[in-house]
Amino acid sequence: MQESIYRVLAPVHGSKTLALLADLHDHAPRALLPSLQVRRPDLILIAGDFLHGDAPEGEELKMQSSQSLRLFRELACIAPTYVSLGNHEWMLCPEDFDCIAKTGVHVLDNSFVILNELVLGGLTSGTVLRSRREHNPKNGRYSYQSPYSHTSLYHQFFPIKREIDPEYLPDLTWISDYLKTDGFHILLSHHPEYGQYPPVHLMDKPIELILSGHAHGGQIRYYSPRRHSWSGIFAPFQGIFPRYTEGLHKGRYGNLIISRGLSNTGPVPRLFNPREIVYVVLEES
Repeated sequence: MQESIYRVLAPVHGSKTLALLADLHDHAPRALLPSLQVRRPDLILIAGDFLHGDAPEGEELKMQSSQSLRLFRELACIAPTYVSLGNHEWMLCPEDFDCIAKTGVHVLDNSFVILNELVLGGLTSGTVLRSRREHNPKNGRYSYQSPYSHTSLYHQFFPIKREIDPEYLPDLTWISDYLKTDGFHILLSHHPEYGQYPPVHLMDKPIELILSGHAHGGQIRYYSPRRHSWSGIFAPFQGIFPRYTEGLHKGRYGNLIISRGLSNTGPVPRLFNPREIVYVVLEES
């Protein structure tokens, strides 16, 4: 597992360290907790996909059957921990959120909190919203329909346009109140394509720092001698040779930082693409 460190100027009193985790997919890498215990970040921020797979069969809660609960308890003992919802959290029900709350971890589900000079928001994946629209509460706890179809999977690999499918748009109705709140704005947004793809265009909004995951670093990376850098082969909904898979990207108002993720989960193994925990140091401007 690789540690990546980015430094960002911010109107804060003294420096603050943020740990960005993404795409755990119900795994807890062995090196994760020792790294956090050494670095002692001020905040631990999880940008979605802490779970993996479909809704469970029977009556057992998804969170109770996951490894994430134990990890969340350990993370909450290290630093205040906040999570946003990625596409793999599409099936979670209110009881699951109660389980998370009992660990001490805070869920930002299209909502935000004020933490001194910081205004921290969590944008929920449009995949979760599609699932909620199709939910029929009369059919039991997990009557959600999987938001994935052969058509959507096809468009993940071969998107017709570099824009967000209207069926998977996130809810931006709360963003205006978030932006009106004074402070340094940090937004957990699982999907990095929300940064530049229409009609969302998060990087055209006055958000100083967007933290994402989802792209898994492009899954297989190759070195480009012309650009003197590594690039990814594929990312969901960005297709082949995607632009937003890792690292820091400068926008009109602030920065987008993308984690390559912490899990090897996927039909294609990682290649030249180590798992990554990201540390963002906010330095007093």
